[in-house]
Amino acid sequence: NDLVIATFGRGFYVLDDYTPLRWATPEVLAGDAALFPVRDAYVYEPIRYYSAGSGAGDFTAENPPFGAILTFYLRETLEEVDVVALVRDGTGEVISEMPATNAPGFQRVVWNLRAPVSPPEDGQQSRRRQGPLVEPGIYSVTLEARSGGEVRTLSGPETLEVLPLGGTMD
Repeated sequence: NDLVIATFGRGFYVLDDYTPLRWATPEVLAGDAALFPVRDAYVYEPIRYYSAGSGAGDFTAENPPFGAILTFYLRETLEEVDVVALVRDGTGEVISEMPATNAPGFQRVVWNLRAPVSPPEDGQQSRRRQGPLVEPGIYSVTLEARSGGEVRTLSGPETLEVLPLGGTMD
């Protein structure tokens, strides 16, 4: 479900995962919010630095972001609330929380497939800025609005499968 367009000149464009546009019916767009189905995500340790080293003649572009791309729709800006995307594991425990854009239209937020950072057992400050990669498995995602101490679900849950790179879970 990626749309690839090539021109007769030198143009080449890729729209990554246009699945949400297929689900965007008039009924869905009439609602306040919608979280769209999530594409399977592959877990692996990404390379931090890469140089093609072939000279200035090569052209490269950014890859899609690493992780699970969550696409949602808001009909209008929600007044005085924070919009967040929550990822839960199979037991319902929150694994990750990402702030999301509170603006009308289609928006995307990316979950980096990482679990929360565990505090060190000795109580010392940890230098680790991100937790370990999650295990392959089934996760769920919800879109929530928070204001003060109140929380309400805007859309979801949607199921997300995290797979090992190069294989399926058996």
